[in-house]
Amino acid sequence: MEHYPGEGFYNGALVNGKRHGLGKLWFASGDVFEGVWKNDKMVKGKLQSSSGLYDGDFVRGKRHGHGTQTYENGVFSGRWKADEKECGLFRWKDGTSYDGQFKDGVMHGEGTYTFSDGSTYKGHYDNGKRHGRGILTRTDNSHQVGEWWGNQFKRALSRKQYEKEPPAIMPQFVMKRDTEKERIEQLVQMETWAEEQLELQREGSTSPTGEDGWDWRENPYEA
Repeated sequence: MEHYPGEGFYNGALVNGKRHGLGKLWFASGDVFEGVWKNDKMVKGKLQSSSGLYDGDFVRGKRHGHGTQTYENGVFSGRWKADEKECGLFRWKDGTSYDGQFKDGVMHGEGTYTFSDGSTYKGHYDNGKRHGRGILTRTDNSHQVGEWWGNQFKRALSRKQYEKEPPAIMPQFVMKRDTEKERIEQLVQMETWAEEQLELQREGSTSPTGEDGWDWRENPYEA
């Protein structure tokens, strides 16, 4: 069991004095991380915090890559960037869901929102509101096609108009194929490395007790 002043207690693999491999950290704040470390940084694992449980990738101590966050009101699964939701599916406990792009934690960009009654809105969002072109499909299969401003329907468009002149996707949401391909390759390499580390850890010791006799499952702040 290692104590990191100002950070917390750590128990797990160390390489040249750095956390590297499988380990668990009890933060002084009360948060708990358990998973794979590389060069003293969290790489992949589960983080239990006041905001809920996150299971996924980390870069420089932040949620980055693919991961699933469980909140009190629902679950988000998708892509993260620097601790912010970037693109994915959020399912609320009331039965509604949103599958699309996010910015600053809210719906922003292109996405599909499904209401609790099964109706859907597919189109553009701005700062959490329907804003721009979109299609509302009701449960009786009727459609409302047109433009929205701040969640309010403003102008109707025919299907032909909508399809002929699709809404322009904002530049910040356009991803270059090469960049996306590189990101996916990096995530695959990271996951492969993490799996290898977990397997080595299992082969080395199946006991939850470290070399100092401390059970890494126990919370040092409750001792």
